[in-house]
Amino acid sequence: MAYSGLTKLMAWTWTTLILSTQASMIIDSFQNADRNDLQAWHGVTPGLSISYGAGYVQIYPSTPDQAYHTQLSPSLCFNLTEHLLQSRPATDTNLTSSDGQESALHIHFSGAPVFSISLSQNNAGCTFPTPETWDSVDAARYAHNGEIYIPLSHFDVDQTRVVGISISGFHNDTDEITPNHQNMNRIRHTRDDVDEEDEVDEEYDGGDEPVDTSSIALHHIDIVPSIPNSFPRRPTKLPSGTLHQFCTVPGSFAFGIDDGKPGLAPAMMRVLEEEDALVTFFATGSGLRDEKANFSGVYREMLRKGHQVGMHSERHPKMEGLSSIEAIDDEITQNIEAMKTHLGIESNYFRPPYGTVGARTRQRLAALVSPAPRIITWSVDIEDWRWVNSDTPECQLEAFKRDVLTGGNLAVLHYLDESTVRYLREAIRFVRARGLTVMRVDRCLGDQMSSV
Repeated sequence: MAYSGLTKLMAWTWTTLILSTQASMIIDSFQNADRNDLQAWHGVTPGLSISYGAGYVQIYPSTPDQAYHTQLSPSLCFNLTEHLLQSRPATDTNLTSSDGQESALHIHFSGAPVFSISLSQNNAGCTFPTPETWDSVDAARYAHNGEIYIPLSHFDVDQTRVVGISISGFHNDTDEITPNHQNMNRIRHTRDDVDEEDEVDEEYDGGDEPVDTSSIALHHIDIVPSIPNSFPRRPTKLPSGTLHQFCTVPGSFAFGIDDGKPGLAPAMMRVLEEEDALVTFFATGSGLRDEKANFSGVYREMLRKGHQVGMHSERHPKMEGLSSIEAIDDEITQNIEAMKTHLGIESNYFRPPYGTVGARTRQRLAALVSPAPRIITWSVDIEDWRWVNSDTPECQLEAFKRDVLTGGNLAVLHYLDESTVRYLREAIRFVRARGLTVMRVDRCLGDQMSSV
């Protein structure tokens, strides 16, 4: 209770400080390696190499699941909606101005815009910053001469409890990138140096010269009251589905089980039947097509018993890092076709392999999957990938309990090892002992329309 009160006090104090200083909110000018301009944390996920310079951070990504984060407050939730309303004149209670302009996230960068930009929403309790969901946009759609302006309405999250901004989903698809998207000379295009009479540069073909995607530099991140009138790139918001990291039905818990070894499927099914638990399986298209593995037979039996089966891509790559939109589309459409052909079902539930998902993958799912896709990650990880081949496989259960005790309620595991199948029984009983009800992922999200 004391901690909750302190958190609210920090949030109120920080909001007041920001509102008293300026309408344009400077989030990060990268003057300090430990914190941003809001005195909040910024930093990277493990494995991402960066270096700080005078007013910038250089990022050297090697995989699409790496990320650079910058938080909006030292507390755990930031009411961005309240900030935007209070920063406008008292008579203006609309986040869109009379001339149609609206507040926007602005990023000044160098390099190629081959990344996603996300705004994350914290969990309802505003506890330890474990985002409940986030929405992402493709940087290339909004970039021009090293500047990016994204209307805040393009992030479909609850902006009363924002955690922060993330740069992630790095890839090397440069087919749609022209020199006007980039800023190789670190020329800054600010609101102060825009000439509204300037003509907009025409896009042009960069020829055969390759685009360098090995690194990008971030120079400035802020939220501005409106987009400069002369800024030429104003794309519409593309649908991006809904990402779920937590169950939303009170008192619910869901196990999302990814592909494993067919030989362990009978033991898995026996545990679930004896514990009277329904779960959701996520199946790859290639697995369903493998007659020798007989995953199609396994999942048909799971469906018959009342479990849910969702999609998990065709070949299990880190889809956001694929080199083209066509490659991403192939992973989705082949998975859809395999589900229809071998299971006789269609599903709008999709778990991205490795949990790696960015704007391109989300946008293509939204374009190809109907009804609107539900993208399922997790807030509980049994860490079978880490412990099954170690001397301490019991650490799987410890990892599971740790995440449940910190509020997680949507799990990921595989049936790749006998120990994981064995610990599943204990995991189910542990969850129920805490008063939670085990159900399929669709049901834990309140989706009563889904039948498979």
